[in-house]
Amino acid sequence: MEEIEIILKNNSQFRLDFKTILRLQMVYSLLWTALERYAGLKYHLGKKVNEKVYQIAEEKVFAKSLKKHVKAPREIYCTSGLEKCILDLHDPVKSIKYYYQVRSYAVHRGKAVDRFDILKNSLEELLGIFKDMLNEVWGYTKR
Repeated sequence: MEEIEIILKNNSQFRLDFKTILRLQMVYSLLWTALERYAGLKYHLGKKVNEKVYQIAEEKVFAKSLKKHVKAPREIYCTSGLEKCILDLHDPVKSIKYYYQVRSYAVHRGKAVDRFDILKNSLEELLGIFKDMLNEVWGYTKR
């Protein structure tokens, strides 16, 4: 968590060399890996990874933290069906799917997040939400 915070802090301004976006994609992927591990530990191991992660949307702390960290709704398009993925602070299920789509853009070749603000905002929000979740479940606090 601390490494993600450091890289986010040091790459919070867009630069034309695209190193900033690459670094943010890197730590967004790392954060998503942590979410997958959390879901794997908390929920049974038999489901597909994204199904376990979607269960996070049912947690009260996720819904509460979503309202705390997200300032405004936004949307992106899913490349597999051109449907909208909507970040909605009042709809945790839509929101976790939105964050998953940002993750897909960050890790799959040819789908890179080309808007710095979407990536940066999603990373800041999801990091705050995940820290709240860890604190609620396991008493995590930043050292």
